[in-house]
Amino acid sequence: MKKKNFNLVILAIVVLSLALLTYFLFVARSKSFNINDALIEVEAGESFYVYLESNRTTGYAWIPDYDESFLVLEKEEYEDAPGNQLGRGGTDFFFFQAPKKGEGILSFLYSRPWEETQSSNKTKFFNVIVQ
Repeated sequence: MKKKNFNLVILAIVVLSLALLTYFLFVARSKSFNINDALIEVEAGESFYVYLESNRTTGYAWIPDYDESFLVLEKEEYEDAPGNQLGRGGTDFFFFQAPKKGEGILSFLYSRPWEETQSSNKTKFFNVIVQ
């Protein structure tokens, strides 16, 4: 019984360590930007992330469009808002790496990916400068 408890403690420590490592690699070191920002300015080699309010229960999601010559989308995540109510919204997170200098537009269209005609007029544009 003691060995089983010991193994569970070790497993919990490993899981917590991996979670903290992920946090520090992707979030703590990164600059963040949201719907209120118009300019993203970072140094070559830096990471950043964009977070936008969303509601996946409606079928809508933010779809990024960017210049792959100087931006790399490393991962996307969706986080539900707190609570248990049906239809609650959340936040879309987009984690980017800027490996080299460049300048361009990063845009996000809030749409239902399966619809041919986009019924949402929500689009967010960021001017991106990687120095």
